[in-house]
Amino acid sequence: QVFRSNLKGIDESSLVLSLNNDICLPKVKDSFLYFIEIKHGEYLLKKKCFITNEIESITNNGVVYNYDFYKDSTIAIVYANINTPRELFLYSEPEKSMITGSEYRFQNHIEARFITSLTRNSSAYILKDTISKIKGIILYIHPDIHSNFSPRWDALLMNLCKNGYMIVAPNYPMSSGFGKSFFNSTILQAFADIISWKEYICTNYYGFPLYCMSVSSGNILMEALLLAEPENIKGAVSLFGV
Repeated sequence: QVFRSNLKGIDESSLVLSLNNDICLPKVKDSFLYFIEIKHGEYLLKKKCFITNEIESITNNGVVYNYDFYKDSTIAIVYANINTPRELFLYSEPEKSMITGSEYRFQNHIEARFITSLTRNSSAYILKDTISKIKGIILYIHPDIHSNFSPRWDALLMNLCKNGYMIVAPNYPMSSGFGKSFFNSTILQAFADIISWKEYICTNYYGFPLYCMSVSSGNILMEALLLAEPENIKGAVSLFGV
């Protein structure tokens, strides 16, 4: 939630914005409140008009790391998505377009698909190259227990996709960006969820070799998975381990 508070010592504050998802970096310019809404692990830049109370999306996917007002009606945005490494963009509000000074554009042919299932309480992103033949499936357990996996550029994951591996990256319970109750889940709920995603892969991608990869504190969940249900897992790797 975003509140307006009087800093002159007057005891008053008012609610300006309340959403079902996390909000960060609120900034006010003229008659608009700008903010980033964290939805499904994506960090979306939006603005609310104080006069009409309407909310308008400036970005519809990817991750906005930071932004600031630059010249008249231009916003400087640090941004990344699945096919764009972190980069500085200039967004023109009148033209509703983003431009960058970079001369390099990647042609990855990599897609990120957001999926949910009625049989578990989490979601996941599936990353794959649309050209390469699938060699195997990697269950990727994201780092930071209270963090999330966002559809942003990641050199390691892009390389694996280009080499024919499909990535299944669950947003297990305790991940941020999916609501307070989800954030306040327990490690046991997260462990049960990871097991269910392993079963999902074995059922829906039968015949493909299954691997596990985890980073940092995500290794806690991967180690528990390997101890409890090592069957059908061909190999595993932990990076920057706990």
